[in-house]
Amino acid sequence: MVGGDTNESKELVIDCAMFGFAEEVVGRKGASPGELVAVTGTFGLPPAGLEILELRARCSEGFRRRAVRSVLYPSPNLRVGLSLAPYLTSSMDSSDGLARSLHTLCGMSRVGFELDTAPVSGGVKRFARENGLDLERLVWAGGEEYVMVGTLRRKDFAAARRAATRAGGDLLAIGKVTKGSGVVLSERGRARPIPDEGWTHLG
Repeated sequence: MVGGDTNESKELVIDCAMFGFAEEVVGRKGASPGELVAVTGTFGLPPAGLEILELRARCSEGFRRRAVRSVLYPSPNLRVGLSLAPYLTSSMDSSDGLARSLHTLCGMSRVGFELDTAPVSGGVKRFARENGLDLERLVWAGGEEYVMVGTLRRKDFAAARRAATRAGGDLLAIGKVTKGSGVVLSERGRARPIPDEGWTHLG
């Protein structure tokens, strides 16, 4: 068996699965030092939406609509994924959390990731501050964004971003691949590790 959806729950779950065939697939292994780390979107909105739905967290009406919609109507952009496939050296989706995806990719390729930016969705910082929530956890470990996380050669980034734009999406460079191990975020001249947190299957 290849893939996810190997979970457990006390509740009844009605699930669906799709199977497909391809002559070539972008795997989770393949990143090399010197390449860029990139994502096709920002993070933190679905976890914020869950806080609003489950715990009635405070926010503006506009932010509430965006956050709740991201939970109830997830919309992975498959066209963007297909457009980027020729350029990516490794990739996976971020449904289990951005940190977990980054650690999985660098672990599979036995490299490190040095990030220079945290791709935070608009309004999430303010939402976390006003509700006393952990911004780090919302962005890095929340999950359910269905954003692509991947690596690609620097010389391919401009062409890849144009392809993503034509497909109705975007591509954001958030760091680089190094010879080390693990994931660190460098801000204001200081580097700090990003823990391997997120959804754990059967955990």
